[in-house]
Amino acid sequence: MKKLVLDFSKYTIVGIIVTIITISLTWFLIDIGNLHTILATSLVVVLAHLIKFYSYKKIKLFNRRQVAYLQFTLYTVIVFCFSILHIVLVWFLIDILYLPTLLSVTVVTVGIFLARFISFKIANLITDKD
Repeated sequence: MKKLVLDFSKYTIVGIIVTIITISLTWFLIDIGNLHTILATSLVVVLAHLIKFYSYKKIKLFNRRQVAYLQFTLYTVIVFCFSILHIVLVWFLIDILYLPTLLSVTVVTVGIFLARFISFKIANLITDKD
């Protein structure tokens, strides 16, 4: 249980930093830069994907016994699925329901943040063992 709390803390610290960047950059690109919602969100999601993976590796969050390419593959598949969901949900909330960008991106990002951690645990990227 102690390791789970430590892992979630590491995940949360990286997540908060990248989330602030994600929300700010998405808002800037859509509302200030006038980029289309899908294009702006796609660019930000890809950037966040790479930043997070290398940050997780750096802080030793991922299972150290797994081969690096397997880690990256599992991570990419999980993040890809959630990224598509992120893009579709943000588009739906902003362009279909006409909700504010900051609210929409924040709600979607937090929900996906928690779901991704659970998926990393299920995929054994984060283990209960050291």
